[in-house]
Amino acid sequence: MDQSILELIWDMGYGEYGNSFKVLNPSGSQKWSFTGYGCVAGDPDYPPCLYLQSQAVMSTDGILYVGSSDGNLKAINPDGTLKWVSPVGSSTPVVSLDGTIYVSNGDTLSAVNPDGSLKDAYATGHSLNTPTILAPDGTLYVVSNEKSTSRLFAFNTYSKGPALSSWPMYQHDAQHTGRLTIPGDLNGDGKVDCTDLTIVKAAWGKRAGQAGFNPAADVNGDKVIDIRDLSFVSRKLPLASQC
Repeated sequence: MDQSILELIWDMGYGEYGNSFKVLNPSGSQKWSFTGYGCVAGDPDYPPCLYLQSQAVMSTDGILYVGSSDGNLKAINPDGTLKWVSPVGSSTPVVSLDGTIYVSNGDTLSAVNPDGSLKDAYATGHSLNTPTILAPDGTLYVVSNEKSTSRLFAFNTYSKGPALSSWPMYQHDAQHTGRLTIPGDLNGDGKVDCTDLTIVKAAWGKRAGQAGFNPAADVNGDKVIDIRDLSFVSRKLPLASQC
């Protein structure tokens, strides 16, 4: 899952508006698509159009969290199915090391358990709805988006920094160093080398659901670690590599 490229796609066609969240394999093929909400222009009631509006973030177990314009936070399983919906906010959340999800909505900052239940909430009295940032020391930062005077809020938490996933918060980390994953870089160290090839070999022949199956080694998303995955990583190795 961490080797997938996450992309928020806006699909707009004649008479209908909608959106979908698509996950692509490093090879460029589509892994799955999660359809959000939409509205039809010809509807006599013409309800407000609902759409996915925040940047998605990821937990260590591959769960994606994304906010939608109806004020809900949605959790999406690694296979693209909906895990849960929680009415805690639609801004870009952050996932902590202990699995707690922090998200702002209106004037309230909420802490959500991994199962979607509310853990805690704090009303600031000021409009938030901005991405929440979690520092390595566990301090949580959020800025109000008021037109007159913006305020920076800092909260102490019991979390020990952001989750160790490929994208735990807005722009990846507190320094906003986010970048796309390098195809073939299975361990996320910024390069493709023999270590990445070893990851594939260690899970060789394993299928999804079997002990020893490593999703990071399944680069083409076919749920089996085989010669296709090994060949893909091998082709990304620097010339003259000897593994």
